[in-house]
Amino acid sequence: LLCFEFVSRLALRGKQVKMVRALTDAIDQGRPLVNQMLMGEGKTTVVTPLVALVTATAERACVVCCPAAILEFTRRVLRDRLRAALARPVMGF
Repeated sequence: LLCFEFVSRLALRGKQVKMVRALTDAIDQGRPLVNQMLMGEGKTTVVTPLVALVTATAERACVVCCPAAILEFTRRVLRDRLRAALARPVMGF
């Protein structure tokens, strides 16, 4: 989490850390989990890229679904955050 904060140049809030841990634990255990966050709490810019980064492996892909209205914004944020964290090019398709 500290590395993500550093390369993303942001500070995680306690609620974001709890949500990321809950989601990654649920994914690792293979159980469903739904959470709700209000607008402005970092769903697109913090939680989604961090969960994708932590849970994706060579055997398991992470698929992000979002409304069409924020598709380009989400794509840009994911590309920027993942590129910074992985220090590699990130391609969308």
